[in-house]
Amino acid sequence: GQFTESEGRAAENYLRQGGGVVWFLGDLVDSQSYNRVLYRDGSGIMPVQLGSRVGDAQKRQSFFVFDPRDYAHAIVQPFRGATQGGLVTTPVYEYVRVELAPESKAQVALAFEGGDPAIVTDAVHRGRVAVVTTTADEEWTEWPRWISYVPVMNELVNYVVADRHRDHST
Repeated sequence: GQFTESEGRAAENYLRQGGGVVWFLGDLVDSQSYNRVLYRDGSGIMPVQLGSRVGDAQKRQSFFVFDPRDYAHAIVQPFRGATQGGLVTTPVYEYVRVELAPESKAQVALAFEGGDPAIVTDAVHRGRVAVVTTTADEEWTEWPRWISYVPVMNELVNYVVADRHRDHST
């Protein structure tokens, strides 16, 4: 739920070595800690500033669905034309609203209808990071039970580790 300064430095060192980091958000996340230690007013290793929670997973009276943004990002490209994949019908009951850093080169890989980011990716140092604005479990979403979940998670992991062994000396 919280990151200490030393944990933030460890994650940054890992990214300097070409590692990949994926953050999933949820009700235990201390937004102030993430913003202070990881986002650092836009100069940190997290490409987004965490804001308020949107929706109500407890009531589950309404939900949000994904917008793949023309399937432009590598993570969602395999779903182009795959209407049976369930990606755009996945119910998400709650997520954390995030804001990209000013002049950020981060990409919104997947959004919610209405434009709020659902997955944001960025190159940081020699590595890559991704922020998923909802939970990885069924606390805030039914996504882990949907057919699209495992393929998207596979693409997400492949994306963040894609450059892991590339020569970065040039």
